[in-house]
Amino acid sequence: TDAVLEAMVLHAETMAVQLQGCGALGNLCRNDDSCKRKIGARGVRAALAAISGFESPPLAEEAVTTLANLVGVGGDLTVAFVQASGLEIVAAASQQPSCTLRFEEQLARLVGRIQAAGKDMGVQ
Repeated sequence: TDAVLEAMVLHAETMAVQLQGCGALGNLCRNDDSCKRKIGARGVRAALAAISGFESPPLAEEAVTTLANLVGVGGDLTVAFVQASGLEIVAAASQQPSCTLRFEEQLARLVGRIQAAGKDMGVQ
């Protein structure tokens, strides 16, 4: 996970690296809470940077899927997402004319996880 995150930071202007990095992070953290915690806030920030850095439907899909896999697991990751203006960044991406159905589905999943995490943390 550290190598993926480092590559995403070093190659922030290369869409292919961002796409592969988001895909790898999403797959790594899909069902492993310990991996999600290891990826942590760095992964949240990397996925948000990927979404905001490019207008690419495949990249937006991978990034929002990664975020949906990460956010909502622990309060720390949800807080990191909110502090990084995650909702605003993802909402802006959803306004792109090339927004896909898969992106919208993953966005709805992400929002649901954020809402559930907020309730768990006592936020209305």
